[in-house]
Amino acid sequence: MKDTKQAARRPFLCGNWKMHRTVAESLELATSVRNAVGPVTHRHDIEVAVAPVFTALHAVGERIVGSQVALAAQNCHWEAKGAFTGEVAVGMLKDVGCAWCLVGHSERRQEQRTQATFRRYHEPQRQG
Repeated sequence: MKDTKQAARRPFLCGNWKMHRTVAESLELATSVRNAVGPVTHRHDIEVAVAPVFTALHAVGERIVGSQVALAAQNCHWEAKGAFTGEVAVGMLKDVGCAWCLVGHSERRQEQRTQATFRRYHEPQRQG
């Protein structure tokens, strides 16, 4: 995962697709973003990423490989492995090519404790 200190030096734009799009729809959008972003990033010093649904991460990662678009995950768990149904570890995200992970979502603030958000934020940094 990217170090936030490095990210602070360069503008970062990430499209969070939330719980929208099938794999096929995600590939279509990823192709459009990939094709449009190249000229923009060459003219401006900006980093661009997309955060598709988990089921499309691998396919979208393959579609944008070698482009100016980075792959981001929408969430992560702070543990490397374990009995955490529905969660995904940082190492698993790195394995499919994620360079970024979004945490601390506004729609989850009511259900997540501050400590959980803190751990979700720091674990990707710890694992590099």
